[in-house]
Amino acid sequence: MKVTKELRYFTLSLSAGILLWLAWPPHQLGWISFFAFAPLLFLVKTIETQNPSRSRLHLFLYTYMGIVVWNMLCTFWIRHAAQAGDTGAYLGAISASFIVNGLLMPLPLLTYQWLRKKLPASLEAIAFIAPWICFEFFHYNWELAWPWLTLGNAFANNTDWIQWYEYTGTLGGSVWILWTNYLLYQLADVSTTHSTKRKLSLIGGLIVSVFFPYIISLNMAANYTTSGRGVEVVIVQPSIDPYNEKFSMDPALQLNNMLQHASLYLDSQTNYLVLPETAITEYIPVNDAEHCPMVYRMREFLQKYPSLTIVSGAETFRPYPDSTKKTITARYSKSQRVWYDSFNSAVLVNLKDSIQFYHKVKLVPGVEHMPYPKLFGLLGNLAIDLGGTSGSLGTQSESSVFTNGKEIIAPVICYESVFGDYVSSYVRKGANLIFLVTNDGWWKDSDGYKQHCAYASLRAIELRRGIARSANTGTSCFIDQLGNRTQSTAWWQPAVIKSTIVTNDKMTFYALHGDWIGWLMSGMTLLLIISAILLSNRKEKMWA
Repeated sequence: MKVTKELRYFTLSLSAGILLWLAWPPHQLGWISFFAFAPLLFLVKTIETQNPSRSRLHLFLYTYMGIVVWNMLCTFWIRHAAQAGDTGAYLGAISASFIVNGLLMPLPLLTYQWLRKKLPASLEAIAFIAPWICFEFFHYNWELAWPWLTLGNAFANNTDWIQWYEYTGTLGGSVWILWTNYLLYQLADVSTTHSTKRKLSLIGGLIVSVFFPYIISLNMAANYTTSGRGVEVVIVQPSIDPYNEKFSMDPALQLNNMLQHASLYLDSQTNYLVLPETAITEYIPVNDAEHCPMVYRMREFLQKYPSLTIVSGAETFRPYPDSTKKTITARYSKSQRVWYDSFNSAVLVNLKDSIQFYHKVKLVPGVEHMPYPKLFGLLGNLAIDLGGTSGSLGTQSESSVFTNGKEIIAPVICYESVFGDYVSSYVRKGANLIFLVTNDGWWKDSDGYKQHCAYASLRAIELRRGIARSANTGTSCFIDQLGNRTQSTAWWQPAVIKSTIVTNDKMTFYALHGDWIGWLMSGMTLLLIISAILLSNRKEKMWA
């Protein structure tokens, strides 16, 4: 009997993990998410019924198993972050995505299990949904942020289903998935004693819950009108090996090759040339950029195209001659005897303005910064080396935009594109275009770069902004305001693509209010917990 019981737990947990993986990009099977989570709800009830004395421990262990399966199948590409033979980096990659995330994800279900015992049955649905959304929202906003597996991301390759993300953001998709799973669980769980009316109401509710948002989305797409100025953009994908070439090759040679390839597509009508993350590997001093050889070379090139503006990823630094003004992320150069900060940056260069810089804000935990250094400082040897600058980089305090005439550009760097609310902060500062620069080469030919590219479509829908995505390799493309990707480049193929993207100065509801659903559900979770505690105390007093 014990073996049968544990086998049932394992089957429910494993099936949830596999179904969630199948629902995830790069698969175009987002509809599977509508029932992928239901096995975990059955797991909660089954464990409570069959083993109430140890329900919390068993729920945690078996939920953890399924969630780790989901994490591993979706993000096992992170193993490529570890260089061959670098055990520390490999362990850092595994622990960051699988172990830590796996330990955190069961917590909302444990909260649901506790709340459903304390609260009226009428609140069970919100007791299931609110804690999970609260967790996802929290996972956007702490130093170990890893929102890669936010449930609403499952529809990144089904953009015609989710045009209403411009109101809800990705968390709206998470609510959609959780609600339909809950209804399906309720329908499957009804016993023979339930009335036919109850069953029919659940079936009707499930059909409406799945198809009504879908129909709304189709209608929004059919009636959406793109308006704004056309801006001609050329994107370069150089496809340079980030491990063995990019940071050892002559930086001037790399830049010259990119400019030379781009020149075949440039003309007097071209407005922008976009180069990928860390396209410029020779450090640019932010306090003296005008005299940097890389900047001089770009401006020399621009003499042929005076109306052109270059936006590029770059490695930059800021020295602190006065050591009292150094930041917590500053490093000490023994050769130069000075403290300095290194940045993963984007730069804007043209002939008419001074150079504009943006320093990446959303750094990758364990790669570009060590989160909570007082707690994890001793784990520095587990940091993942992505072939470029590793360790704690410097950063600016918040997003900032590039201003170039009528165009106001959001310079989004790599991992930042996964954070919808953060990208919306550029739009609140006036951005009417998004230039996304990334280096997906360290993921190798895996699902990682495909997922990352797909998530960019979510930002286009949420904010109704055209996107020019320049990757070192992986997928470079153009994305329109409906999230449709065009001219997607092939893996590890040098390429240059050219298109016109349209500016948009209108603000979506999501652009104005960001992750309002996260705030709402976090407040709801707090109220549920307080209510559960008060009701428990009241019952104890009644029986005292």
